[in-house]
Amino acid sequence: MKEWIKEVQTAFRTLEELLEYLKLNKLPYTLYNPKQFPLLLPRNYANKIEKSNPYDPLLLQILPLKEEKIAQGEKDPLQELHFIKNPGFIHRHKNKVLVISTGSCPVHCRYCFRRHFPYTQFSQTIKNPSPLINYIKKHSNIKEIILSGGDPLSLTDELLLPFLEKLEPIENLKIIRLHTRFITMIPERVTPQLLEILTLHSKKIVVVIHVNHPNEIGDKEEEILKKVTLEGITVLNQSVLLKNVNDKAEILEKLSYKLFNANVIPYYLHLMDKVEGGRHFEVPFKKAKAIYLQLLENLPGYLVPKMVVDPPASKHKKLILPD
Repeated sequence: MKEWIKEVQTAFRTLEELLEYLKLNKLPYTLYNPKQFPLLLPRNYANKIEKSNPYDPLLLQILPLKEEKIAQGEKDPLQELHFIKNPGFIHRHKNKVLVISTGSCPVHCRYCFRRHFPYTQFSQTIKNPSPLINYIKKHSNIKEIILSGGDPLSLTDELLLPFLEKLEPIENLKIIRLHTRFITMIPERVTPQLLEILTLHSKKIVVVIHVNHPNEIGDKEEEILKKVTLEGITVLNQSVLLKNVNDKAEILEKLSYKLFNANVIPYYLHLMDKVEGGRHFEVPFKKAKAIYLQLLENLPGYLVPKMVVDPPASKHKKLILPD
């Protein structure tokens, strides 16, 4: 069995086991065991969490708090279901389509905007790509395909390779983008075989990782990210601004430098989508703008991510400017 699959199988799935591992006997907040969207955390990520620290910013991203039960927000905060063109892909933005490649992910982030997404109805495209391929061919304005989910790297190489091969002949398709948390969660997923699969084709490959805090990138992750970029793959990062996790300019500054040292370009800093179950992570708009102004003042322009909000049913993200 491949190492990364073992890591998926041995991930923490119960609060009791995780709290014991992290030596957290007392907490200043109340947890709960959700039936839907339960705890899921790889051991590699758990090893980056400071033991006996209930306020660790990595820990707070994955612990189910009682605040999740407050019925505020939307189950489909971006109204993506309005843009489903076929079970499995979404055409929301003019020049690209997004494929719901799988409902599986290496981690359950508590602020996830797709935590309520009906994956069982809309994740068949990888195994049956013909409708997607025909759709892209008929819409010559489509230049890019985004593999999302869940996490597309939850798919085995045996599923990814034939899917990518079927995209190769589509002339108007220029870019294949993968959105993934695997590199910082289970870096073992980036095998020589995966890199070969991603570099076999004529399409430009872009990998967008999701890192919110500099502590998520250790030596192992930095090495893997450099290895990916050395293959000619563009790697970008998108973060979400989260209360008590990264809502300080100095944290985001450190993150930008750490990303750049790993050959990764800071891409987006998202204001949180108003998803039901995640509203306790929201940072007030005025504070968010003040943080961003500090980033503009303290970082070189190429290390400042674009601060954006994703309005429901919009065909593009909205840039947030400090003034």
